[in-house]
Amino acid sequence: MAEAATARKRLFQKSDEFRFCIECGKERCSYGWCMDCETSYMISNFKTWTSFNEHIDKLIQRTQRNATQTCDYLEYIDYSQFDMIKYVSRGGFSTIYKAKWLEGPRWNWDEDDQGWERSGPINVALKRLDNSQNIHLDFLVQIEENCKCLQSGYLADCFGITRDSTGCIMFVMRFYDNGNIYEFLDKVKGIITWRDIIDMLWGVASGLDKIHSEKRFHSNLHGGNLLIEDETISTDARIADVEVDEVIKDIPNLYRDLMERCWDPNPSNRPTASELNNLLGKWIICICDDPNPTPISEEFFNAEEKRWDLIGKQLNNNNFSKVVIHPEAVYTSRPLYFPELLSS
Repeated sequence: MAEAATARKRLFQKSDEFRFCIECGKERCSYGWCMDCETSYMISNFKTWTSFNEHIDKLIQRTQRNATQTCDYLEYIDYSQFDMIKYVSRGGFSTIYKAKWLEGPRWNWDEDDQGWERSGPINVALKRLDNSQNIHLDFLVQIEENCKCLQSGYLADCFGITRDSTGCIMFVMRFYDNGNIYEFLDKVKGIITWRDIIDMLWGVASGLDKIHSEKRFHSNLHGGNLLIEDETISTDARIADVEVDEVIKDIPNLYRDLMERCWDPNPSNRPTASELNNLLGKWIICICDDPNPTPISEEFFNAEEKRWDLIGKQLNNNNFSKVVIHPEAVYTSRPLYFPELLSS
């Protein structure tokens, strides 16, 4: 979808044929999106759906009135639209399911009719907010403010809201086949290149930069919240099975310097999301796109060769260590209570 969206954007920028709406003649604000016509279309459909919660309905309607491109809004999706619902995992306050959305989102552009059509069945993730039958208004306001970040290609797509048979709220989100970053690393058995490491970090930094530009904060960033979409990640080197001190010793110096800055005990000395976004983007260009060797690309290339040597030794000695998980480890969010801090 991302490649198709990029191609549409370029076509929109170059061709007057696609810049102006064939219905009203006004200039579109993005490819295939006339804000006047699309807003009128969605407003005319307000009467055809309801979440049976006035505040949720108003939230969804506001996102639809202000949408500037396809999927840049929420919609209410009746629970009957989902099939093959399967439990995936559970967090501290929510439960995740995988399901098939039968109609799918309006993201297929019909060139002949000059309109958006639904994609048909797609896999989605349903994030159920436990005990949310009577959700607090303040939480809905927070959801609406976070909707401002939906346009970023580095943030997980949220298609809309549904309610299950118990009345609990469920967010309908894009399903990422490779799961979160922990699941992805398990799936590829730790085989990942420096190029892919930097590319994933760049995606995270870009998403955070987008959130911060909207005066919002993530507040709960961890590997379980980082979703991996690309199935073409190359598999050139293994990093998960080597000892920590050897990994630290053989990483590129510029990466080590950046890592230590991120660990600085003084937050003001740490790089901002914007700085990380720009810096990692520069590294990716040097590693992937620049045909001529640069000090940056050479440093990562040399680090990759050292890693291969280390992997070869580990393989020859059959000396890959197995990660042992503590039996009392907790991997879900939970409230922490420190009465001594409150009393002080």
